Formats: sequence, structure tokens, C-alpha cells
Amino acid sequence: MPVVEVPLTVLAESFPTNSLEDIISSMPFIGLDIEGRTKKHIRIEYNPNRPDFSSYYGIVRALKGYLGLETGIPKYEINNDKRFKVQTTKSVKSIRPYIRAIVGKDRALDSDIIKMLIDMQEDLHSGICNRRKTASIGLHNLERIRFPLCYSAVGREVSFIPLDSSQTLSLNEILNSTDVGKKYSYLLRRPNEFPILLDIKKQVVSFPPIVNSKFTMLDNLSRGIFVEVTAIDPKVADLISAIYAATLSDLKFKVYHVTISENDGSSIKSPDMRPLPVSASFTEINRCLGTEFSREEIVRAAARSRLGTKNLGRRTLTCVVPRYRNDVRQVRDLIEEVMIGLGIFKLSPTIPMVNVTGSRDTKSVLIDKIKEVLVGLGLLEIRNVVIVSRLLQFESMGLKADESSIFKIENSLVSGQDILRNSLLPSLVDTIGHNIHSSYPQNIFEVGKVFTKGGTETEKWHLCVAVAYNRADYTSIKSILQAFLKVGFGKDVTTIPSSHNGEYTNDRSADIMVEGKIVGRIGEISDFVRQSHRMRVPVAAYEIDLSSFLISFRGSI
Repeated sequence: MPVVEVPLTVLAESFPTNSLEDIISSMPFIGLDIEGRTKKHIRIEYNPNRPDFSSYYGIVRALKGYLGLETGIPKYEINNDKRFKVQTTKSVKSIRPYIRAIVGKDRALDSDIIKMLIDMQEDLHSGICNRRKTASIGLHNLERIRFPLCYSAVGREVSFIPLDSSQTLSLNEILNSTDVGKKYSYLLRRPNEFPILLDIKKQVVSFPPIVNSKFTMLDNLSRGIFVEVTAIDPKVADLISAIYAATLSDLKFKVYHVTISENDGSSIKSPDMRPLPVSASFTEINRCLGTEFSREEIVRAAARSRLGTKNLGRRTLTCVVPRYRNDVRQVRDLIEEVMIGLGIFKLSPTIPMVNVTGSRDTKSVLIDKIKEVLVGLGLLEIRNVVIVSRLLQFESMGLKADESSIFKIENSLVSGQDILRNSLLPSLVDTIGHNIHSSYPQNIFEVGKVFTKGGTETEKWHLCVAVAYNRADYTSIKSILQAFLKVGFGKDVTTIPSSHNGEYTNDRSADIMVEGKIVGRIGEISDFVRQSHRMRVPVAAYEIDLSSFLISFRGSI
């Protein structure tokens, strides 16, 4: 869980009429945990679904609402200046297509503010940015930048002095010789095209998602800040820009929009601070909470959670949610906010009387047997999440998504997780790609659920096995498949030529047939996929649908 360190002086200045102990004792009631306290600071642990708590001004904002000092949706003035503009080019669309930006002016930055903004940046990178994979944030000295800026893709030969360095390095040198370059180079899928943000004087501002230019480094002499967010998911970029806009406004910066101009002539203004609506009936709120609060009490509770109210009918509460929050999108989310605003201590929990007995499901016993056999063959089990990104599931595998067969996640609270996986292979390939510095061979497997629209079954159990080492090929992976089915379950396997190669190498893949039925595919992973995941050794894999013949395994167990 992320932790933010709040100076006690900030709490004292923000709540001059409240005692420090009262403020701290209120924190658990808005979902905060106290990790530790010194004479000068308090360390607060917060839930990752509240990225606006990554700065202590976000925490102060929520506490003021809970304590009734400032209620309703916060209002922020975002100014306009035609000078602040970023032009994007078509070249970045297949690399890191989205950029958002903010300008904060007329406020000096001291060491405490800079530290808070950088700590906030790191927390967001670790959380909703998915370790910079989904999005990355750059903080810059506004006074060193000359607008308009250009966001485009360039070759390896471009050079600049990166942050924490004293010499000019090419992009290639940054990726191969610096710690930050080696750590995050895997995020750049195209080996010869790299995203760069340049100002009008052709000075490098940022090399996302790797490193900023030393030229724009923040210091105690800075009187303005430029924040840029590059991403593969526009929703995450919008959320982060709104969080920073709110924080800079709370810090008394004069905040400005930045116009993002696309190569097709369209443009948007960043940040987008327009609130989003969500509704729930008063009856449903009371039913869910087990209460009988009045309409007025519920409205006041929503306002204490810093939500705005509009279109109040007799039966329905419609609230508007600040753009810097992504955790209030549905009815249950709104009910939770009302509960927090009312005060959790006002609710009395009851324990239902339930008398049930149970036993293990037969299918789970069978799956355990499958795992036993695979471990006995020298493979290591891994487990991945079932909610994944389109980029991982399709684009990085050289596949085109069939929209009619995909389960999409609405209002996903986790960046880079927007669909249910329809195959296990992309996740295993991604695991190997993240472990290129580990020893070989890497022999791994996963037994898990996949989801596909259409047909009689939407949820199935699959098995995927992948091997990575310098001699991994079709023969080696097929021998593992044969051993698994024959030794473990007495089944024979036949492979037949496949007309669909996709993620596998042409002429080095096949369909898998068991008892006269095609149940999966096997082959050597294609060069495109290996390059996308920056793999250094050959990889071979197979994936089979267990659902169709789990029943036939019963006699073997």
C-alpha cells in the first residue's frame, strides 16, 4: 500500500481551529491508516484506488469535507493562454499515443514542495501508471521551456543531457548504459522509434517513459512548473492531469490549460476538470446501508465526501464527481461515499445466522492433478490476473482483436486492465519478457480461466505452457505436451498443420488434437512477438482448452 508523509505543520495550517489529535483521529474514517508518527511528520497509508491521496493536499481536501469545513465539489479555476500548446505527430500513435499537460505559474517552488511533487509522481508511477507502462509523468521548470512543444518519434541518434547525468548521451546510450534506461527500456516496443518531447528551440524536454532532460530540472529558483503525462490509455492520462491540476491549485499556483493539437487538425484542452455524474435512489442507499436516513441527511453526507449534487428529485440522488477521482462510477461507489460522509461509526453491523457445509469441487481436484503432473515435469506455476490490456492481449502478439468476442471492462479502476483475457499465452509471454535478466531455462505454466463471448460457454479453463532458452523449439515443447498427456493421463496427442499462425512462427506451429477433437495450438513464438517483449532467447509454447476433456480425465485420477 502506498504511503504519503505529511508534515504536521501542514495539518496545523490547514485546520487552525481543530486540534491535531482530532484531525488525526478522523483519518481512519475516510479510509486512511496511520503507519507512524514523528515530531515533525505523520506517515499515512492510503488505498491505491484513491490516487488523489498521493499528495497531502489531496488528504487535506478530503478531511475538510469530512469535518464539515468545506463541503461539496471543489471548484478550480483553470486559465487559458494560447502560448501553451503541444503539437503531436502521427509517428507517436503506434508507440505512446496520448499526451496531456498542465502549466502552473506565479508561485515559487521550495524544497518541500518539490519533494512532495516528486513523491507524488513516484506513487502514481507505482500505482495507476503500472510502473510507467500505462503512463509516465514528467515535472519540469516552466521557465526553461519555450512553447509550443512537439511530441513526436525520433531515431536512436538524438542526444541530450538526461537527469542525474553530466554528459550528453544519445537515446541508444541512455537505454543501454544508464540505470533508468535499462530498467524501463522494455516499455518501448519499437526498436528504432522513440517518443520525444521537444520545445520550439529543438531542446529535448523529455524522453518518456524513460527520463527527463536535465535542462528542465526543477530547483528552488523555479517560479513555474510544467507537468506532462504520456500514456497508452487516455483515461489514465486525463486522471493524472486532473490530480496534478487540483494539487497545484491547492498550492496556490495559477493553473493553465495546455492545448493538445493532433496531426488530424483536432485539439483538446488539458486538464479536463469537468465532473462526471453518478446516481442512486434514496431507497437503494438506505436499503444497502440498513438505515433510514432522510433525503436531506444523505445529500449532506454526499457533500461531506466532496461530491456535488444536482437534479435532486424526490427519489433519486444525482451527484457530480470531481475529475481527479476515478473510484466513484457506479451506484455502489456512491453509496460508499454517502456512508463515509454520514460517519461509519453511526452504522451498527449485524452478523447473519448461516449454517452451511461444503466440500471441494470435483473440477478443482482435477485441476490440482494437472498442476501436480506439470510440476513433476519440472515446470514452475505462475498466476496472472484475468483482467488485462488490449496492448498485451492483441497488439504485442501481432493479433487483431475480434470486438464481438471480447468482454470489455466498463469504468475500470486499474490502468491497463480493460478487457477479460481470452487466452493465457500473452500473459506467459509477458512474464518471460519481464524476466530477461533471470537465468535460463525458464519453463513455466499457468492453469486459469479465459473468457470469450458467443457460443454456449463464455468461461473456460485453459492450460498454457511456455519454455524459454537458447534451444527452445517446436520439438522441445511438443515433448512436454506428449509427456503431460501420456504419462499423466494416458492420452495420445496428434498435431496437424494449422492454417492460422498469428503469434507463432510460420510452418513451426500446429493444432493440437486429443481424442479426435482440436483442443489447442502449439508452436514457436514468432520473431515479432519476441521483439515486442524484448526477448533474448527462443520461446516455444502450447495452450489447450481443458474444459472439453476435463471429464475424460476423471478415470485417471
